[in-house]
Parts: sequence; structure tokens; C-alpha cells
Amino acid sequence: MGWELDAAEPVLKQAGFRLQVTATLAPGRMPEGKRRVVRARRLSNESIELVVVFSRVFNPPPGANEEAI
Repeated sequence: MGWELDAAEPVLKQAGFRLQVTATLAPGRMPEGKRRVVRARRLSNESIELVVVFSRVFNPPPGANEEAI
């Protein structure tokens, strides 16, 4: 846990796993920075879900269109 996704992804793929990556953010926040793995859950013998958070998050300016980002 805590690996950057860019480092964890090739290691797991080389080991034969298919990955499903899910990002999580607090409501109203916007992602920024590197993605770090905070949870790994085996979905099947060959598939793993990685939950990632961003190294930085920020509040969007008032009126920003979050759907466009």
C-alpha cells in the first residue's frame, strides 16, 4: 500500500493480473497530483481492484464546472 499507481501497475500486470482502478475523492474536491494505492482487493484469481487517492486535492473555484474536468 502507498505505492504510486505508475509503479504498482506494471508489477501486477507482469504477475498476470488484470487491474480495475477506482479513484476516490471527498465530495466537491478535484484531483491533482500522483495516484497512490490505498487498497487492493482481489476480485478473482486473475483480477485485482486498486483503489487510489490523489497526492493533492483542491477545492474548485466557485462556479467551476466539475463535469468538464
